[in-house]
Amino acid sequence: MKTCVADWSVVLSPDFWNTLLGSDFNRGYMAALALVLVLLVVLLVLRFIFFLSFRTRKCKVVTIPDSQGDITISRTAVENAVRNTFTAHPELELRELKLFRKGHTYMLRLHCALDGSQGSAFAALVDELRPALLEMLKETFGITNMRKIRFVLEEYEAAEAGISAPRNGDGEEEKSEENETDPGI
Repeated sequence: MKTCVADWSVVLSPDFWNTLLGSDFNRGYMAALALVLVLLVVLLVLRFIFFLSFRTRKCKVVTIPDSQGDITISRTAVENAVRNTFTAHPELELRELKLFRKGHTYMLRLHCALDGSQGSAFAALVDELRPALLEMLKETFGITNMRKIRFVLEEYEAAEAGISAPRNGDGEEEKSEENETDPGI
C-alpha cells in the first residue's frame, strides 16, 4: 500500500507564496479570506464572554452594592422573611425557596403547596403576594434589584377528597429534575 504524505516543504517555500499571491485577484481573495476568519474568531470570543456574563446561576446570597462596601444577605435570611409574609395566607405553604442571579439582578422561585379547602384561588394569591414580597424585600433588606418572583405550585390538596400530589414508594414526593442553572424565569 502506498500512503500519501503531504510535502510541507513546498507549502513553506517562498516560491509557492510568490506564485500564489502573484496576481491582484489572488491577493484580494486571500485578504478577504483572512478577514472572514478573523471576524469569526472575534465573534466566537465575544459570544463566549457574553455567555459567561449573562447566564442565570443559582446563588446563595444577594449582594447590594454600597458606597462604603457591599451588603450581603443570605438566602436563608430572605427565606425567613418570605415565610413571615406567607403567614398572612395559611392556605399557602412555602416548601422551598431558590435564588438565582443574572448579571446584577436576582430572581426568586418559590415552591408552594395550596390547601384548597380554604377556597382560595392560586392565581389570586400570587397576584396579591408578589407585590407584597417585592415591597417587603425592599423595606426590610433594601433589595431593589429583584427582577422576578416565580411561584411553582407543587402540591394541591382538594377540599373534597384530600387529594394531593403523587408520592413515590418511600412516602416522598416525586420531584422533577430541573436544570438549576436555567430557572426558566
